[in-house]
Amino acid sequence: MMANCSTYCRKARFLCLVLLLVPGECELSHNSSNKVQWAAVFETPIDWCTLTFAKANGSYAEHHVDIVLLSAEEATETSLLHELDIVHESFDDCVHVHSDSILAPSAHGTQTQCYELHLDDRFWQSMFLINVSGSNHLAIYSTAYLPELSPAGALLRDDAGALVSVENEYVANNSDHHHDDDDHDHDHEEEGHDHDHEEDDHDHEED
Repeated sequence: MMANCSTYCRKARFLCLVLLLVPGECELSHNSSNKVQWAAVFETPIDWCTLTFAKANGSYAEHHVDIVLLSAEEATETSLLHELDIVHESFDDCVHVHSDSILAPSAHGTQTQCYELHLDDRFWQSMFLINVSGSNHLAIYSTAYLPELSPAGALLRDDAGALVSVENEYVANNSDHHHDDDDHDHDHEEEGHDHDHEEDDHDHEED
């Protein structure tokens, strides 16, 4: 499930004041400069999982990315969105870590830790081990759209190598990835339009 600005305003109105600038769009008055571009929550009934980034066409989409890891009590959309403002300022002071480092999520209610992940350009992929023991759910917040950096959608794997699926996801409204559905619908309309022309030509030939 993907959350958008409207959902955030509706479910977290106690965190923000809403200013309607354009019909159908909203701006969070104190959150308009939030650095989080993507967030997701995963169910993690395991002790360890691996965050994996891979090159595409010989290079990484980003050479380093900032993330905040939280131990979440629930894998709900409400829980994911509630933490947006809380983690926002954490990105001002990030710890530099390199591929193969061990990371740990911040416990609920404690000071959050930001990691600046440096991807290893010598190899086709970079991996970071996350200690999730004692965490039923893991929330990841980032200043980058992380699925773009993962190999075929395999962003997070458990200690047995199985894919850990996203329970809920947030993508910032100013992200290009929000417009995929509109572009897809537009393509269908154009295809339908071309199809009508083909039918008209066919009928004309029969006459």
